Amino acid sequence: MKPETGKLQQRLQALQHQYREELAGKISQLEKNWRQFIGQKDRQALDSLLHDAHNLTGSGALYGYHQISTIARELEQLLTDIQKSRKQPGSNKRQSIERCIRTLHLTAQNPVQPATPP
Repeated sequence: MKPETGKLQQRLQALQHQYREELAGKISQLEKNWRQFIGQKDRQALDSLLHDAHNLTGSGALYGYHQISTIARELEQLLTDIQKSRKQPGSNKRQSIERCIRTLHLTAQNPVQPATPP
């Protein structure tokens, strides 16, 4: 292995570790925005929530946490549907969103470690 490749792999692992360390905070922010949207019917909280879910979808995949990305993608789609309808979500949609957020929390506690490139 070339020294540059080894350094690059070390840097990638450091970034993946940092991402994992910050993941719980990102998901807590999602949950906070969800509660604000539901409790206060705050459309700006919905916009922030959608933005954060979108970021998790992309960053999870980028850093190799594909399970996080998949769950966040489902959450993003549910939130997009709410944003387009401009109505408060019904019971089923609320339960689906809350399930996604719970699953993100659980997955962040024990994420599947990304594979290190050869």
